[in-house]
Amino acid sequence: MPAQPLAPGVQIKGFRLPGFDAQNRTNFLLIGAEAIPQVNGQIQIKQLRLETYKTDGRLDFVVEAPECTYDVKQRVAFSPGKLDARTADGRLAISGEGFAWQPQNATLAISNRVHTVIRNRPPTPPSPNP
Repeated sequence: MPAQPLAPGVQIKGFRLPGFDAQNRTNFLLIGAEAIPQVNGQIQIKQLRLETYKTDGRLDFVVEAPECTYDVKQRVAFSPGKLDARTADGRLAISGEGFAWQPQNATLAISNRVHTVIRNRPPTPPSPNP
């Protein structure tokens, strides 16, 4: 939850909204290039990057989408649009269209055109050119 109420209709550049677990550790961070709070308690976010964290603070999962809506009261982020998601180690990558993410139970539901890639090992970065 934000520390103070967000004024509806006011454009926020460099938006960041952290979430915390019961031990007050950051367990997620919503990041947007731009966000506009709405009268209904929702926030429209452009260029979303959602990061989830393990209990030791390490990055766990990343979701990126051109836009989404975050409902502050219901604590859910959703969009009918595209998304790309991946584990921090690169072993799992998922893309699709239409999603809903709920931090309370760490659930990401993807509705349409889902494509999943599972790797035994993390991807190898390309070799630098000599």
